[in-house]
Amino acid sequence: MTVAEIEELWRRITCPTLLVYGKESCASDPVKDGRARHFRDAKVVAFENAGHWVHHDRLDAFLDLVRGFSPSAGLRSGASPPFGRFRRCLCRFPAAARYWQK
Repeated sequence: MTVAEIEELWRRITCPTLLVYGKESCASDPVKDGRARHFRDAKVVAFENAGHWVHHDRLDAFLDLVRGFSPSAGLRSGASPPFGRFRRCLCRFPAAARYWQK
């Protein structure tokens, strides 16, 4: 996909979107680089002591954030998230949680 196509895809996402990045990652801050502005309703969260794989480096904090962000996703406290879906989301666009579109 071209950059323009990716940005158009992001603009079409109507649900709240959680953009997560690790401050030790080579990926940039989505607010500073302009990616966040393409989403209609985006929340950006930066994690200290985490690299590109925030969900690996700071799993408990990541899950707490996700559970708090979207209680309707069925991620009750102590519940196991559907990691296959999370992996697909996190691999397509760095830190863009598209899970809630399903």
